[in-house]
Amino acid sequence: MVRDLNFKYLNEGNGAPVTARFGPDGITIVDPMRAAEGPEKVFEKLYDRAV
Repeated sequence: MVRDLNFKYLNEGNGAPVTARFGPDGITIVDPMRAAEGPEKVFEKLYDRAV
């Protein structure tokens, strides 16, 4: 998912700002390009617990 989003943004000329956060609360995709859509879109949870 991170790779695909970064590839899309690179092709649009926007760099590769997407990353993932791995923690005890699970995995969260961090996509600052979606800031206008609100924090729930910037910080998208993939899992609710550690994998």
